[in-house]
Amino acid sequence: MEIIQNPFKYTEKELQVSKFESVRRDWLITDLNKWDDYVKSNIICKMKIDIEYDLWEEMGEIVKKLDFEYVYTRIKVAFWPTCEVSEKLKEKFKPFEEDIEKFVIIGQDGDDHVVPHCDPTRKASFYIPLTPRGEKYAPLELYHNGEGYGIPPNDGPVVYGYNTAMMHSVILDGTSRNIPRYNIQASIKMDITYQQIFQKYKEFFDV
Repeated sequence: MEIIQNPFKYTEKELQVSKFESVRRDWLITDLNKWDDYVKSNIICKMKIDIEYDLWEEMGEIVKKLDFEYVYTRIKVAFWPTCEVSEKLKEKFKPFEEDIEKFVIIGQDGDDHVVPHCDPTRKASFYIPLTPRGEKYAPLELYHNGEGYGIPPNDGPVVYGYNTAMMHSVILDGTSRNIPRYNIQASIKMDITYQQIFQKYKEFFDV
């Protein structure tokens, strides 16, 4: 039986997607002005919480010195350390303290993705990207109704509230691979949903 190989030809779109060095944010909605009211009230929203640049810088250096426990194979976790920087940052979350379960640091070694998942132990969290800076910080991604929403480049201290009960992930690309990645979070108690947090503290959400 004769077998004739048919040459495969990429479409322009397929060629762009297939390139290892493509920027992941190109495939996500990362412009905060395009996050509509539904997205902000149900999925992810920037918070009106100001973090001083020097605190952000200091915490970014502190996390590199900590020991972590690995969970879910690729994610490593530690509690915020006891130090002046942590205490100053915790003050920023004082209005929410009755609903916060714990303050954690979450890291990746940069050698693999965090696959799409829903958190089994919480439904909402406040999230601050730490390091690396700029485009090298692989975006937190959340998915809804055929769209992917991702955070912009990590160019300064920003707090996000996000729905951890929705499918989310971290997908590395050519700019972010093999670079350790850290964020700090204030996890909301398990029995409280993102929507409840949004309604209760709406004044702190940038809507």
